Amino acid sequence: MLDLGVPLGPVEAVRAVDRMRVDRRSVRPGALPLRRLGHDRILVRPALGYVFDVKLKAGARPLRVGHKGAAALEPENTLRSLARAVELGCDLVEFDVLELHDGTLVLAHSDDLLEVSHGAARGRVRGQTLAALREVAPDLPTLDEALEQLGRAGTIGIQVDLKGSGFEEGVATAIRRHGLIDRSVVSTFHVPSLLHLARVEPALARGLTYPVDRRGLSRRRILLPAAVGAAAALRRALPRRIAGLLERSRASAAMLHYSVVSRAAVARAHDHGAAVFVWTVDEEPLLERMLAAGVDAVITNDPRIFGSGD
Repeated sequence: MLDLGVPLGPVEAVRAVDRMRVDRRSVRPGALPLRRLGHDRILVRPALGYVFDVKLKAGARPLRVGHKGAAALEPENTLRSLARAVELGCDLVEFDVLELHDGTLVLAHSDDLLEVSHGAARGRVRGQTLAALREVAPDLPTLDEALEQLGRAGTIGIQVDLKGSGFEEGVATAIRRHGLIDRSVVSTFHVPSLLHLARVEPALARGLTYPVDRRGLSRRRILLPAAVGAAAALRRALPRRIAGLLERSRASAAMLHYSVVSRAAVARAHDHGAAVFVWTVDEEPLLERMLAAGVDAVITNDPRIFGSGD
């Protein structure tokens, strides 16, 4: 639902459009007062104010996000894994999306068939048809199948992580077709993809992933020595850079690897009005460190790490 009378954060107001629906009435946009969270200055822009319903900020506790569903407990990026994350009480379920060459959108972390088939076959993913892929990866879901299942799962949030570019509009269209715009956030490290999403579906919340995971950090329990040094440098610089990164990408959330998270970076993101999600946290001592830093959401392969309390 649209609410034109409340402050907005850095998820900038939606660009002016010709017509829109508010409470079943068609209205034309005009100059609306917009207030950035944490700032007193009122900005007036000829644009629409849009409030994103998907919950990105922590309430009484940080949000619990299942990584690739519940990847420590079920095969990642499968309907079973998504269902397990819902069963374990996650606030959001994250999964990866890749486009096949024929335009089909599937849940896959990479173009590596060995990964997507969970060790059953080698080769590439994108050049194959869905039918061929399901010969070796029978549990491979399409984006539509995942959205249909999660759409029935109460009010759980959805984080769609793009593994590639050029199919942003297809993802946005699928999310809208399933009526899940207000429950979804799309994340990627690729800034042009976020800017494209802002144009084609400005009502969709967007998250900037940082840094680019070239070394497979999300899959390593212990960082490589070379990665440790690089992460330390990024961590020191991030408090100075994070506001600019969010502004340039028009993102409403920063999806940060735990190695670059600090209280200062989180505070700067919050000053900018943005939420901070941290990936991928699977151990309790690390979880405690991230909670102490003030993050809004924790992405984990094993949602049991949160325990059973509220």
